[in-house]
Amino acid sequence: MLASTNAAVTVPMSVTVPQGSASATFTATTSVVTSSISVNITATYGGVTQYAALIVVPYTVELRKHKDGRPLLLASLGWEKHVGNLLSGPPDWELTHTLRPGWLAGSVEDREATGVVPGYSDWESVESIEAALAASPPGPPKRNLIYSPEMNLLAESELTWPREKAILYEYIWFNGHPVTQIDGTAVTHWTFTDHLGTPLIQTTASQAIWWRAEYEPYGQVWTLRTADQHQPLRLPGQEAEQFNLGQNGATERSYNVFRWYRSSWGRYTQPDPLGLDNAIDLYSYSTDRPTIIIDPFGLRPCTACDQCPSGKWSYQGLGGSIGFIFGGSFSIGYFTCDRGLVPQDVPVTITCRLKGPIATIGGGVEFSIPGVPAACACNAGELYGTFEGELFSPGPVSASVGSCSQTGGGTLTIGVGRGAGGGIAHTTCTVRPR
Repeated sequence: MLASTNAAVTVPMSVTVPQGSASATFTATTSVVTSSISVNITATYGGVTQYAALIVVPYTVELRKHKDGRPLLLASLGWEKHVGNLLSGPPDWELTHTLRPGWLAGSVEDREATGVVPGYSDWESVESIEAALAASPPGPPKRNLIYSPEMNLLAESELTWPREKAILYEYIWFNGHPVTQIDGTAVTHWTFTDHLGTPLIQTTASQAIWWRAEYEPYGQVWTLRTADQHQPLRLPGQEAEQFNLGQNGATERSYNVFRWYRSSWGRYTQPDPLGLDNAIDLYSYSTDRPTIIIDPFGLRPCTACDQCPSGKWSYQGLGGSIGFIFGGSFSIGYFTCDRGLVPQDVPVTITCRLKGPIATIGGGVEFSIPGVPAACACNAGELYGTFEGELFSPGPVSASVGSCSQTGGGTLTIGVGRGAGGGIAHTTCTVRPR
């Protein structure tokens, strides 16, 4: 059984597939259209339904001046005689011409036109005016996507050919996480994400589970626990190339603003536009730590932090150290998030064990320098724990160097005071709330 979703296009009620053949052809008939229209053709057999999307485009023909090719006339393409007005010349002069079916195939040999422009000797007889189709056959169907200034997906159009497309899906965000998807029929689905912002579950207004997915670490959908639905959001900043369904999209590619990402590879398909200044491996995703680091623009990885979005903390305090090959140090101060949401400083005490070729005694002020963090953490609670690093002390000035386990990069704290000795030591430091 065949059916059309648009009254302007009619198809046979049924088509017979010859024995021994895997396909059959049929003719779709359209009425005259003045603008592009889309139509879906459905074919049902044995309880299985297949779909095909078609587009009906009105073609035009363009007549041009014979000598220099300038446009002369625009007229609608048809099978009968049409009348059009010249764009140049006396305003009341009209041209009658007949277009024949051969023009649909691009032929200009079979044409008939009569008349000469009165009073214009530089115009050739209309019989010698050239004509060409002004419309191009449609390409693959396309979907328009609308984004917020933060590059969050706000809406998707229908998947079709016309330039004017209806909005089918809308998305609502809160604090960088998707919370609601509204389908074109005003059906609302509530979205629940993991700690990074990757959608895990969608529910209906009646609290029934509408869509649920389980992921592999690099974002590949391992399995769907529900029927497949149109839900393209994947890892933060990514949309699956979901034209129209498929748990990992039609091509298993995800759009990541500046690059395309393949979750089955766990890598980008293009190098990092920032070059080697951003990473040594130009194709890796989130420095190979996809469970704690996101890359919403395909440019620079960052942590999904709530209290401290930058993940960088500065430090100020007072401390002292003593040791000879083995020793210890003590500091009391507070951490402050750089451009963070923490309303106040985080007071801490830091105790360290020293081991190495060092002989030191002294104390003074300790601080971090702008642009280089003293600690890396998404939230204040993650500042606490035991961390290892190195201490360089050429005298009254010392430098404590560590690494950022979450965001990558290093940490640096400077100490300036009074004391004697110096050297290098490996440090094991414990940070506790004060």
